[in-house]
Amino acid sequence: MVRLGYAYGASDVALTMAVLQASGFMVRCEDRAMGLTLTDWTTAIGGMAITVPDDQAEDAAAVLADLPPMVHHRPEALACVIILLIFLFSGAPPPAKGVYLRRTNPADSVIPA
Repeated sequence: MVRLGYAYGASDVALTMAVLQASGFMVRCEDRAMGLTLTDWTTAIGGMAITVPDDQAEDAAAVLADLPPMVHHRPEALACVIILLIFLFSGAPPPAKGVYLRRTNPADSVIPA
């Protein structure tokens, strides 16, 4: 299995896996259950790894590279200030979001069997 990238949000990992599965790839995300139940730990473990078999890695990476970036709508300025104050006083960081693709040679990220 080759790691294509890492997703940090539940919707990001679901959409990325859906695109790859719809394109005919066998995609796995072994960290998904932990990332969905312990969202604060997703950043600590480096995201939820999205993996495909070795022989599908180049084609799957090309499919993901051709996708437009996922847009996360940001709240208005007043809502941002309120959210920021809540997080500052609660001591909890905002949840991470996004899909970050690996930019290295896919052969460098082969997971031993």
